[in-house]
Amino acid sequence: MRKINYVFCQYCKNKAQFSFIHDRPVWICHACDAWIGVHVNTDKPLAELANRELRDLKKKAHFYFGILWHEKAKKDGCTQDKAKESAYKWLAGKLKVDHGKCRIEYFDTEQCKLTINLCKPHVDKILAKKKLFLAVDNTPKLK
Repeated sequence: MRKINYVFCQYCKNKAQFSFIHDRPVWICHACDAWIGVHVNTDKPLAELANRELRDLKKKAHFYFGILWHEKAKKDGCTQDKAKESAYKWLAGKLKVDHGKCRIEYFDTEQCKLTINLCKPHVDKILAKKKLFLAVDNTPKLK
């Protein structure tokens, strides 16, 4: 499986090590606690290494963006793939990035923050219509 000999950490410029976290293959920089998973059955990184802040922002961006495209699929009666692709086209336009490269896993800190700020108001409206709100742990709760 191993084909890539090294990956560099964009934070400290050290070489990352190929390792495993919870039995999942990753490239990790121990100096920065930055890491990234790999494509299935390869050692190719999914994107650049992400530090704690970026990993947390990506999770939050995925959370809000995911609610949007899932709701679009329900509302429009389309497949999840079609809804997700349409949502990424919308997001690419808002972020002014190439649609082909508009994927949260490729985003930096600022792009994640912008995604959250773009999606959150829409998600808040969706939840309000359903008489739900987000608890501290991001689980929907009844009002």
